[in-house]
Parts: sequence; C-alpha cells; structure tokens
Amino acid sequence: ERFHEVTCPKKIKIVVCRNWSDCNRFATPFWGTPLAVTIPTGTVTFVTPRALAFRADIAELLRHELSHAVLKQNRSLLRL
Repeated sequence: ERFHEVTCPKKIKIVVCRNWSDCNRFATPFWGTPLAVTIPTGTVTFVTPRALAFRADIAELLRHELSHAVLKQNRSLLRL
C-alpha cells in the first residue's frame, strides 16, 4: 500500500497449494506453470507447488503478488 500509495480495502487470502490438483480445484486453470497467481479481484493469491520446486524466495514472491493484489483491488474489473 505504501509503495503504490493506495489502500487495500479488502483482506487478501494466501492459499498455498500442496500439489497441482489443489491448484486446479481451488483456482481456474493456469496458463503455463507460474510460481504464484493473484485472481483479478485482488482478494486471493495462490502459491503453486512450482514455488517450492523452483526454490523461490517466498518473501519476495509474496511481496510481488501482494503488489498485484493491491493494484487489482484499486481498479475496475472492467479495465482488466
């Protein structure tokens, strides 16, 4: 919020998927194999199994996705 100078009016849920079946069950199918995905409403972020396999810096990954969430919550869904 501070970085983008906007507020985040809704809470953001972080869902860590144990496997790709969980990802497909909880979220729409992904294009490719992303490390994490934030849905267009900016209220849910899914961390995929690839994040662990890739040995990603989870703090940096979440910071990046939370940035997407804040921006998505501050724009109209019609402007995607």
